[in-house]
Amino acid sequence: MAQFVKLIGITMEHGYYKDVTNRFCIVPTEKTKVLMRNRGILFRPTNDGCQWLIADDFNGFLPDDRLECALQVLDAAFMYVTQLEGYQPQSFYRLSLSGKSQTVDVVSALVPADAPSMGSSCFCHISIGLTPEMQKEAKDGKPLEYRLKFNKASYLWEYLFVRRNADTDESKILLLEDTTGDILFSLSKKLPSTPYGDMAWQIVSTSPILCRQNPTYNLLLFEIPMAEFIEELNDEEPRWQERLAKEIKKDIEETKREIEKIEKDMQAEDFSTLPVGVWSGIIAKNSLKKRLLSRFLPYPQPGRFKVEPEASKEKIPDKIRQVCYI
Repeated sequence: MAQFVKLIGITMEHGYYKDVTNRFCIVPTEKTKVLMRNRGILFRPTNDGCQWLIADDFNGFLPDDRLECALQVLDAAFMYVTQLEGYQPQSFYRLSLSGKSQTVDVVSALVPADAPSMGSSCFCHISIGLTPEMQKEAKDGKPLEYRLKFNKASYLWEYLFVRRNADTDESKILLLEDTTGDILFSLSKKLPSTPYGDMAWQIVSTSPILCRQNPTYNLLLFEIPMAEFIEELNDEEPRWQERLAKEIKKDIEETKREIEKIEKDMQAEDFSTLPVGVWSGIIAKNSLKKRLLSRFLPYPQPGRFKVEPEASKEKIPDKIRQVCYI
């Protein structure tokens, strides 16, 4: 009685998920199902991919034999947590795998294809040409192994803090800190007429953050007096007023009297335009009198809140948003 040996194995990997079980499904096309019946090839789904098996007395492949299948995505969060630069969900793509075992970065290896999609959950069409060498390697216990990898997405984290008390103290600056030291956030900026309240304070991470299934950051929201912050700035960065005046496009001459007027007329939200290098050292010293407003803040979840792309000639990383009421 013939014994079956492994011909090809496909393993799915994703930087976001610790376990990809039930995240993906690989389904042979109808044409491939016919080919498998005619050649006596068995298909076996696995938790993290699939396998094809052949009998050890298999007669061999014909020159045009190909295995084709659809890679289907079963997790609704996949499109949000995956790096998909250039991928268009409404288009159709093909992933052609060579006759050698390899690790493939799926998104970068995709090629546009003029073919109908196999359902709305079909991410791409996988194609593998079958050769006599594959058969020999399988019988020698060396099946083809493909590792199909996806990279996790990264986003700027945007927090919108909406005060429950409409009487907002303009002389205070909101400060969001990650006590693990992994994330640095901007200073707060006032946003009027938001969908979440008449006034919100926006704080954004200074760099994109990789998506993690179970983040371990510890975020705390503080309030600091603007006057005290200015005093610290004067000690650390004597020329910060000139830099800020330039950022907020206030037309001033570099005279002491006019610089002092800029400082007097300053609003808390103006400081959000200061370069990080001007104020980050002051925050790191922990010398400011900070009042804790909120702890154990939730993390932004990809896809939860819609964030409109910013109109800019420069490429700005995508944002994900978290709205908090304080």
